[in-house]
Amino acid sequence: MEPVIQLTSAFLTFADRDPKTQARYGPNDYLDDPRAIALARIIEQDLGISEVQILGGGSYGIAAATAEEGGDVVKITLDASEVESGTVLTNTPLDAYPANVVHVQGAWYVRKLRIFADSWYDPVNEEHHQATKRIGLLRMERVLGLDEWRDAHAITGLGEYTRWVKGEQKVWAHQIRKLSRAKARERFLKASTQLEGLLAATSVELRRMGEPGWQIPRDVSRAIGQLRTLGIYGVDFHGGNVGWVPATPATTAREATSGSAQTVPHAPSFDARLGHALPAEEPGVYKVFDIGMSSAGPKAPKPVEIGRSKTARPPRVRLRTRVDEEAYAAPLTARPVRVAELG
Repeated sequence: MEPVIQLTSAFLTFADRDPKTQARYGPNDYLDDPRAIALARIIEQDLGISEVQILGGGSYGIAAATAEEGGDVVKITLDASEVESGTVLTNTPLDAYPANVVHVQGAWYVRKLRIFADSWYDPVNEEHHQATKRIGLLRMERVLGLDEWRDAHAITGLGEYTRWVKGEQKVWAHQIRKLSRAKARERFLKASTQLEGLLAATSVELRRMGEPGWQIPRDVSRAIGQLRTLGIYGVDFHGGNVGWVPATPATTAREATSGSAQTVPHAPSFDARLGHALPAEEPGVYKVFDIGMSSAGPKAPKPVEIGRSKTARPPRVRLRTRVDEEAYAAPLTARPVRVAELG
């Protein structure tokens, strides 16, 4: 396990841009950055997290597992919609909580800290556009990754349908950035409804064909509908933000009432692929754990700020040595565990 400063410096490595040159820098440049130090202090003091294992990251966020066995995940994000939707979930009573969405224990904005980062992508000119962004924190239930070998068809279909619907309903970031919130929510509603139906039909077809993993599009479809009942219109789902959660006695009873409890053969070993017996089937449920690229309703509870009022303001940009993307990304992405695909 690593100290939290490694997590916050890695986050800045992925996300921070130089306001003048749009350059990105290597992880060692951020270890003594006041923003990394301030953010690490908030995670340690306000969330009580002192050691983490980085799971994965991208331009818009990073996730890490907490140290304790069976622990949670802490996520640093620049996606405002994820913080807003996370706040709705945090305030949802347990008996009404979506069975196919990870349990979000808290969602906050970090007081006063801002960074200059990618805001949206222009696919026509193949350019990233930057802006000053607020930093969000989420603490949530941890899930197990999907089996990309066994469930390849289900995972591929999930990503392809998501991309197609986002294009069909024009909800990519560059297509909605100038819309009013009401107009954007109209598009998100249509997109989430269409995606829910396509994934439900895909699940039926995969099951008819005897494909493993047919439960994945079924449970993601259910998650989309469950989120919509809370006023959250989610449209960004793929194999990198869906996971499997083993059932406990408490969750089994709750999910059975919603029709989500199921028996899923989980994570066959390498020996199993060579013809040995698969592990015993275990009860569990597939859940989505990334609720970014979504839209929460106008009457939703507002995210609160975390961090003491004396949190440092972003410092002036220091002169650093520029490095290419391969140089700074390699040591961070070469992790033994890949659970999240963020950004």
